[in-house]
Amino acid sequence: MPIQAFFYAPWKGDERLAYAGRKTAMLDQKKYFEKTGVFVPVIEITVPRSVNEGSFKFSYHLDDQTIQP
Repeated sequence: MPIQAFFYAPWKGDERLAYAGRKTAMLDQKKYFEKTGVFVPVIEITVPRSVNEGSFKFSYHLDDQTIQP
């Protein structure tokens, strides 16, 4: 099953970088929608700090969407 989304990973330790990744994904979502009329969600990826810590987590947040479905 194909999955289409704009992904960002919050940068732990530097809030400016975390904000920049989210902001870029939101801007890309807006531009894509304006060009195609197709909604593609912005998804946050939480990356485990080590292979022993667990698995990746994918989260959808309404506040991350510049376009509402």
